[in-house]
Amino acid sequence: MVTNLKEIKKLSPEERIKKLKKIEKENKKEINEAEKLIKDSVKEINVKEEIRDLPIPQIKAVDIESLFAPEEKEVFAAKRYENIRQRNVEEETAEIPLEETVEQEKPKITEEELEAQRQYQILELRREPTENVVQELENIYQQVRETGGVTGEQMRMAYAANVVARERQHDIERGTYERIDEQVSNQLDIARQIFKSIKDKYKK
Repeated sequence: MVTNLKEIKKLSPEERIKKLKKIEKENKKEINEAEKLIKDSVKEINVKEEIRDLPIPQIKAVDIESLFAPEEKEVFAAKRYENIRQRNVEEETAEIPLEETVEQEKPKITEEELEAQRQYQILELRREPTENVVQELENIYQQVRETGGVTGEQMRMAYAANVVARERQHDIERGTYERIDEQVSNQLDIARQIFKSIKDKYKK
């Protein structure tokens, strides 16, 4: 501004007045803008202070079901029930041991097929010596002790072995068995006792 005044003094009076009026006008404009800027700044400060002093409103919990119409609620409830039921079925299926799953998937055997299977097992055991018949029962009994239960297949095999053992016991009593000695008789007694133990466990 000092430099400007020195330059202005060098001007002619007319030019000097013109220049000073221009400077005055520019200064007024800057002053007005500065005053406006000050007022705006004060307003911003006041607004910030008011916002800072306002209490934080509590957010109300929203009930999701209140957003749905009655018909939509019914559809939603039905779908949720179906999902829960499906999940329960999947969990129950997942809890079934593999052995039970395989057992359930086996085709059902008719009584005629079971009887044919029993007769075949009896026929096969009739070809075996008494020691093998007793050994078959002992093997089944050992399996039952390890697992704590008797399967249908084990019971059918034990039944076939018992039938053969009883037939041979009758043959001994009639004197028609090819080998009559105390050892065979003892083996047949053991076979009868083992079969009884297996049968008792099968009933439980």
